[in-house]
Amino acid sequence: MSFAILSAEAIILTSGVDLSLFSILVHAGGQQEVLVQLTAVIPLMYMCICTYYSLFKMGMMMLYSLTPKQTSSVSLLMICSMIARYAAPISYNFLNLINLGGGRKTIFEQVFYYSLRVLNLLF
Repeated sequence: MSFAILSAEAIILTSGVDLSLFSILVHAGGQQEVLVQLTAVIPLMYMCICTYYSLFKMGMMMLYSLTPKQTSSVSLLMICSMIARYAAPISYNFLNLINLGGGRKTIFEQVFYYSLRVLNLLF
């Protein structure tokens, strides 16, 4: 799974070429919505687990650690806010990996792009 993600990340900027394994799997599902959702949620869940696990292991949240029956409410709020900050970029990156093609954009991409344009982060 990691190799498939790395190879998809390597070819994310190529236009007109659809070599991403995730994109091929999602498009192969066709009109079967359950199959499309399963092929989309499994790699997205893997990316989230890897990101959040490494975040905890690196010690980014050591000041606000989770300890059984001793975690304060401030620690829980800080950890939740750190996790929430990574949710949108991971989702946006995954949407770029599956490449809808034809210049189509999802609602998430339209809102995310619009909010970046309003904040003048994109030129």
